[in-house]
Amino acid sequence: MRHLEEFNEALRSKLGFSMRAYQLHVAREILDNLEEGFLVVSMPTGSGKTILELFTAHLLLERGSRVLVLEPTRFLCDQMHEKLWKHVFNAEKEYEGECGNFGNSDIVIATPQTALKCANIMDLNFGGVIIDEVHHALGNRLYEELLNTLNPEFTVGFTALLPRKKLYSYYTGAKGIFKYPTLLKYDFKDLTKIDPNFTPPRAVVDVYDSELNPAEDEIYETLYRGFLWGEPQITFFLERTFVKYGKRAFCESLRRAVENGRVRGKYVIDRLLRFCSSEGFSHKARTLLEILRAYDVEGNEGIKPVIAFTSRKATAYEFKELVEKEVPGVASEVLTSDLSKQERLQLLERAKKGEVDLIISTLVGEEGVDIPEAGLMVMGDTPKSPLRFYQRLGRLIRISSPKKLKYMAVVATPLTFEYQDLGRAIDNLYFEGVDVGYVLYNVEEKSSAKRLLELIKDLSKPTEFKTVPYTLLARGKELDNPFEYYARLLTSSQKSRDSEIWELLAKYGSQNDAALFFLTDYFLRGMDPGVKKVMRSLEKTLSTGSISKEIDGIMLADKAFYIYDSERLSEIIALGIKRLAERCRANLGCSERGFRIDRKGFLRLFARVFPMDEIDEVIGALQEEVKRKEKELKSLIESRAASIDVRGWTTYNPKNYSLAPRVEIKIEGHPPIHFTAQINYYSLPRFYSRTYEKKIELIKLNLREIGLVSMERFLELEEET
Repeated sequence: MRHLEEFNEALRSKLGFSMRAYQLHVAREILDNLEEGFLVVSMPTGSGKTILELFTAHLLLERGSRVLVLEPTRFLCDQMHEKLWKHVFNAEKEYEGECGNFGNSDIVIATPQTALKCANIMDLNFGGVIIDEVHHALGNRLYEELLNTLNPEFTVGFTALLPRKKLYSYYTGAKGIFKYPTLLKYDFKDLTKIDPNFTPPRAVVDVYDSELNPAEDEIYETLYRGFLWGEPQITFFLERTFVKYGKRAFCESLRRAVENGRVRGKYVIDRLLRFCSSEGFSHKARTLLEILRAYDVEGNEGIKPVIAFTSRKATAYEFKELVEKEVPGVASEVLTSDLSKQERLQLLERAKKGEVDLIISTLVGEEGVDIPEAGLMVMGDTPKSPLRFYQRLGRLIRISSPKKLKYMAVVATPLTFEYQDLGRAIDNLYFEGVDVGYVLYNVEEKSSAKRLLELIKDLSKPTEFKTVPYTLLARGKELDNPFEYYARLLTSSQKSRDSEIWELLAKYGSQNDAALFFLTDYFLRGMDPGVKKVMRSLEKTLSTGSISKEIDGIMLADKAFYIYDSERLSEIIALGIKRLAERCRANLGCSERGFRIDRKGFLRLFARVFPMDEIDEVIGALQEEVKRKEKELKSLIESRAASIDVRGWTTYNPKNYSLAPRVEIKIEGHPPIHFTAQINYYSLPRFYSRTYEKKIELIKLNLREIGLVSMERFLELEEET
């Protein structure tokens, strides 16, 4: 009892309150069972289980153990540290991949990703581990590998209430992770019996994965990787429509886009239209059916009526068709703008009387629909707008509701952008006082970034350097000559007519020569405002499909990086050196000052992407290539007839996470040539200090190799002339 009294005194002095009766009861249970080694406490989020996490940390510190607290998301790391932990203990947090606080503090709050990363590079000594939202550990290799590495004496997990089916899988599934847990489970009734003053939360939310079947996954891959050409805003819209609303809504929008000529590419369009003509309900409709059966809507009168939201009419009518076919005992109606105001009111009255079990609503139902009797709301898609999110939530949570506890089922498509949207939605729910404690989601593991990383790893396996051409990821094929591809786009662009310089260059030289000037001569570009319009237009053309933004995202998250293809990029630089040599012979100057390759969209065409865990192998391969090239040019380099230098490590721009290094090539001859090329690197965050240093090492090697190959190419061009 001494531990309880000491902890309660700490709460009173530092936070101004004491544990409640039911919390004291659970604290005694934790104290009695701590020696079991692996303890799991299941209770509602609204019951203040974080106070019991603090108490557990107090017990572990008293036993001489340092404590690691694992939170599933960065958001919860911040919230828990700021709201409670730092006020009671000398606790620190780490979630950006940094490891400094792991060696200094008795209590560290971190995500499993950061903790595992730090455990692999330093000796972490934590005798106790507290896992908030412990259900995330089930089947999750990050938690499993971390706990196996740390091997703590005490592991205590906390989670919120689980439906019976999930509780069973949770309890039995835990066998295969660490060891069989001792489970302390308290539901709303248990806590009310212990303490009549306990108040349950306003609503409980769960997330259902809306899995794509193989045919749907193939269609999404086509859209995600930008294989459908057309207006960027349209291709992006079609991708989001497919994920958020399913097959019928997507096909409706696709046919409209085809009719209006806003997408192109006969082969891809024909394949998409064949999919649209196939039978079968969409992934969102199939998941709605799963939810209706999981909550037993057909037989459970206490949860009716149910409201299901989707933003597209086509999906709403598809939902109704599926329900009528698969669960005919559930009376369903669609609430859309197709109904008059009087018809909507009549529908709501029938629902209140129990004549309608399921209302399937589009945007029109997000405002002005008041059904306090509703017990379950299904969000078929997650709106990004906080206003719309709150409007939907307000349809469920009403002060006048006869039901004190409501349920919300959120539908999200794993390995797509919906899990990023879901993360923001869960944060909104948290601030609304909704119990999000047992939401089975992990943004890292189920986001589209996970899909992209798996794609990179699969495509990199057969390659020598473990790298994947960016164009293979975002175009479906590797370009033989990226520069000529870009020049063709530039030539065909209607925007090129906005540039007087382009017209002049194209008139007096070849298209490739004009493109080279356009791309690399910074001063020339600055003379013509029309150039910006052309460049912006091409950047959009080169960024079709959300995969382009996704690649930037995983690089900023330190999950992947890239090098430039030295063989292909050196062709441009060799042409630049040749152009300088010709100017030099004509007595127009022998020093290049304006050669700059800084367009992100253009440079992407030369990028080769790899997962960050392969960076050491890529560095090793580059070192071997540089040695080989230096050996081939040994006589020139040793005689100082030629030299290559790489500079520019102070040119970092934190606004766009870019670096603008230069490769300088000097060739002694008649006349002597001094050529400098700036080649920008993007998506290069500096807050991952250890990996930033490795990336700089990589960039130096990459630029040196580019310089060596460029010099070799130039010498070959000189021999030809």
